[in-house]
Amino acid sequence: MLCKRIGLLALALGLTACGVDDGSSGTAPPETSGSAQSPPAGSTSGSTSGSTSGSTSGSTSGSSSGSTSGSTPADTTRPSTPAGLTATAASASQINLSWTASTDNVGVTGYIVRRNGLQAATTVSMSYADTGLSAGTTYNYAVAARDAAGNISIESSSASATTTSSSSSSGSLPWEREQVLGTSAYPAGYVVASGSVVHAIVAAEPVTYRRSTDEGSTWSEPVVLGGLAHLNDPIAADGQGVWVVYLANLWGATDMPCCPRVLGDLFLRRSLDGGQSWLPAQRLTSGAGAFRISMAVSGGRVHIAWMDYRTFGWDVRYLRSEDSGATWEPEKIVVAGGFASRPQVATLGDRVAIVYGSPPANAPRCFAGEAYQGPCSETYLLSSKDGGVSFASPVQVTPSLVKPPAVEADLSFRADVALLAPSTIVVAWDESQNSTGWPDGFRTEQYARVSVDDGVSWRDPVRLTDSPNSTHNALVASGSGVHVAWFDSRDGNDEIYYRASLDGGLTWKPEERLTYSPASSSTPSVAVSTSYVHVVWLEGNSEIRYRRRRW
Repeated sequence: MLCKRIGLLALALGLTACGVDDGSSGTAPPETSGSAQSPPAGSTSGSTSGSTSGSTSGSTSGSSSGSTSGSTPADTTRPSTPAGLTATAASASQINLSWTASTDNVGVTGYIVRRNGLQAATTVSMSYADTGLSAGTTYNYAVAARDAAGNISIESSSASATTTSSSSSSGSLPWEREQVLGTSAYPAGYVVASGSVVHAIVAAEPVTYRRSTDEGSTWSEPVVLGGLAHLNDPIAADGQGVWVVYLANLWGATDMPCCPRVLGDLFLRRSLDGGQSWLPAQRLTSGAGAFRISMAVSGGRVHIAWMDYRTFGWDVRYLRSEDSGATWEPEKIVVAGGFASRPQVATLGDRVAIVYGSPPANAPRCFAGEAYQGPCSETYLLSSKDGGVSFASPVQVTPSLVKPPAVEADLSFRADVALLAPSTIVVAWDESQNSTGWPDGFRTEQYARVSVDDGVSWRDPVRLTDSPNSTHNALVASGSGVHVAWFDSRDGNDEIYYRASLDGGLTWKPEERLTYSPASSSTPSVAVSTSYVHVVWLEGNSEIRYRRRRW
């Protein structure tokens, strides 16, 4: 089990307090003995704002002495021209646009999107998904900003993209040969894409980054960013922006008889030029309680969710930035209660979704005789329609599934989430059952469930696997396509499998096996670029491997 492998690594590391260290030096912290220690010196156990330097406090006086006569002159100043417009084909019928914000003497109120010289849409965001397009067709775009007085900026430089052909979305094209991207003794293969540029973390400690500007054909030399990368989504990309969040200021703790943990503070590295150069590390939290991390970005708005143990119980905490990570709002505890686990965050425009595991009231203890002794959890959803300013009450996504006789426990966890326009949510998760009704007693399957109305109602769950041990899925959406990868041991060895849906998760194509290795292949990560789907994974606790195919 991966939990046991991680636990052994944590014990082997023997990590302890190493002071306030952003990890960017790439050196490992000193080893000490013991499996549970105090948080690092200088950290606090209370909540912190998590805001970075560069923000200002107090208010400024904008009033002038004396009075003026006459009426206020009309505002005739145009907003500045939007810059950095990019157009990326997401599918045979969708192109995604993004750009940087305009400025105005009073304030920008929105943007006009023009396709082939004609107005296609208006939006208040710095991104737009243009849907309903023809396959294999090139479209040209430009964007203009407007203010409250009706002033319209000069049109941006144009950008163009070509939708994929219908045949490239068949879901049955062959996978290309494996590549080795890096070496790591810790789950460290993470991949994201923006347009035709693919970004990957190829080593966990220190965090090491590579990029490909030709959709995975060739890769840059490795760049060491520092710290410890942690499951599940520590890297994100949007336009020319790339963000990597990692743990530093590390120490070791044991939260239950199951698992020693390596905890730390969150630090951020970001690039504004597509990964060519990186800004200095930013410390986002104190208290050294952070664990499993998920990050998502849309239109320059950055969202981070993670498990946190600083109160000696697991909470889910959340951070957001409105300016591409330059400054951060105070962190929030969005789920409290001691057993919240494995949050995953997704975003699309103003929509934000966080899924996590948590036991319902009076949940039984799970799996007597197994390593995990906590209460059985279900998967819940937190959703926001205002960019993460506020979240609706949690919704339980995982239902009481039909089970064989004499089920002893039912655990729904390790969920991931994806958002599709205009209002679709797809959630995939591990469903673990311990039962005398199964031939092999204990089994874990992959399930998926879809809502087409932003979580108000849900379709019936779809079972994606038929294997006694399929686990640790990774989920991503692009256009109307949904892609999921996982590993399972149906043949006596951990191997990577993949399935795709071309209609937003309503139906699924047959599974595809990616690996045939005598070593264990585990913890996949999946991404979609202009023309390819990409999967990276940990091979044999030593290598980060990669495959791609057209979609």
